[in-house]
Amino acid sequence: MPLKDLDGIVEAVRYRQDGSIEAVRYYQRRGSVWSDALLLDRAGLLLLLKDGRKFVAGRRKRDQGGEFDVGAALRCEDRRIRSGATRANRDHLENVPIF
Repeated sequence: MPLKDLDGIVEAVRYRQDGSIEAVRYYQRRGSVWSDALLLDRAGLLLLLKDGRKFVAGRRKRDQGGEFDVGAALRCEDRRIRSGATRANRDHLENVPIF
């Protein structure tokens, strides 16, 4: 998926003890540029995904500003937030490091 079609790139995640997402660290696309790293709680991320915003897992390329390595798209299934092929019964972002 081209970067220009994305609304955000999730770089890291923090989970609660029950397995749900507490917060994500992400970059937001603002026109042709990307924000600095921002924090977003689970409710905010869920709202954006349900609104049709496109988020993927990924990370910023070192010393390359607005260039990213992108991974799997985030999706909302049964009130769970997931990426990749996982079918866990909790939130799970595949290949996204924990912070």
